[in-house]
Amino acid sequence: MNLITPNHLTLWPEEGQALPGHFYVNEQFYELERRGLFTDDWFFVAPVGEVGKPGDYSSIDIAGEPLLVTHAKDGVIRVLSRVCRHRHFNVIEGRGNKNSFTCPYHSWTYKSDGILIGAPMMDQVPSFDKKKCGLPSIKTEIWNGLIFCTFAADPQPLEDQLKKLGQRLDPYRLGEWEAELVFNEAIDCNWKVVVENASESYHHIGAHKDSLEAFTPAKNVRMGETGSRFSTHHLWPVNLEPGVELSGTRETGILRIPETEASVGGTTTIFPNMIIAVSAEGALLAGVFPQAHDNTVFRLWTLRHPSMPVERYKQRAGKLSAREFLEKFNGEDLVIVQGLQKALKSRFADGGTFHTTEVGLTAFYDFIKGRVF
Repeated sequence: MNLITPNHLTLWPEEGQALPGHFYVNEQFYELERRGLFTDDWFFVAPVGEVGKPGDYSSIDIAGEPLLVTHAKDGVIRVLSRVCRHRHFNVIEGRGNKNSFTCPYHSWTYKSDGILIGAPMMDQVPSFDKKKCGLPSIKTEIWNGLIFCTFAADPQPLEDQLKKLGQRLDPYRLGEWEAELVFNEAIDCNWKVVVENASESYHHIGAHKDSLEAFTPAKNVRMGETGSRFSTHHLWPVNLEPGVELSGTRETGILRIPETEASVGGTTTIFPNMIIAVSAEGALLAGVFPQAHDNTVFRLWTLRHPSMPVERYKQRAGKLSAREFLEKFNGEDLVIVQGLQKALKSRFADGGTFHTTEVGLTAFYDFIKGRVF
């Protein structure tokens, strides 16, 4: 039971302080987030590579809305509601490739662009108009190969909010990268716990002391550029002096990446629910999808440009393969975030002081505050 008063604004922390547990366990505050962050603003859905071929589709529930990402025959990538326009059953679940979707309830059938093409026996209903019964299309913007959507009627273009970040990521040509979904699970914690954990690397020193700390130690983390909609931190490997600027560019396949960027890369959180760690070796992309105030679907993709040598992409990390290494540190994070959710119910979870490498979380908090209150 949460014993803290629901007067959210008075509990909001000062700059440099962590959010109190109240904001992770309070259902009323989660409802405010659903409206302010996952209805009236842009949120991440999937990489373009998730639906790279015509006919590809992928379903996801986000903050109570069952959505469907499709790549139709006309070449357009769409985000649709997957709630049948007859009696509201989910038309399809999962991922795959097909050009039409038939609702299991009454066999209404829709094309992958959302148009209704079959409604058994509905010709017996004079008032029925098939043209008015397509799956609703959600406003969508594709930025650097990443799919975002919003239910807002007239949102500020996402591209305008991410211009500075775009300049840094442009050399990677992320829109051309292939995507492989490697993790897709519901976990028992608030969505912000997952975003925050992925947005800082100070925890390498504890949670990942037997994995990531050996390659990208916490002491080598440096904050990068932070904007109103994103934050970045750089993880300098053990063989480089943190902060040093390297000259030239690196060729990786057909890409030309500035050497400092290629060697170090960066982990960037695009608020509210996406994290990407990208370098010349490939990328990890995470999507964080709220299901309830204490339940979250976490999806993790590996990304690779088709021109990158596969051997490099599959390089070994110590004695583990790249996939085994990923599974190791991802498993370590799952223990942390679910354990943290339990602890956040305590009356003593009243917010702590950030380390200098965690200040990007303040930008995340500012983003939430500006849209919820």
